[in-house]
Amino acid sequence: MLYAHPARRIQYRLQSNYAIVNATITYTISGNTGVGGATLSYTGGSPVTSDSNGNYSFIVQSGWSGTVTPSKMGYIFTPVSRSYTNVLANQTVQNYTGTYQLPRSCWWTMMTTTQTCVPITPMLSLPWENPTTCGYK
Repeated sequence: MLYAHPARRIQYRLQSNYAIVNATITYTISGNTGVGGATLSYTGGSPVTSDSNGNYSFIVQSGWSGTVTPSKMGYIFTPVSRSYTNVLANQTVQNYTGTYQLPRSCWWTMMTTTQTCVPITPMLSLPWENPTTCGYK
């Protein structure tokens, strides 16, 4: 198509070529788990692992709703999970605190020959006694 500008008498040739672009709008959820190597599971996506400093990020589609839950063997996280509804912007500073907690079964005690309970540091080579036997919980 040929177009002539009335004031300047300059001719422009308009192109009839165009492209249709299908774009998906995405947003990033990011933060820190407080511990490196934590796994973050989230609704509808593949789990991601935090880096050695605890930093993580992943991408969700616009309008995503779901839950993110961090985990790592021997650790508890606060908060336990985060819920999101209709995400329409990047979600930054979504931090967790990861605290190491020795598994409860490792806090057992050793029974002495006099049948008294002595709290000990967990060592796999020692005979373990269930803490409830000795009144420990």
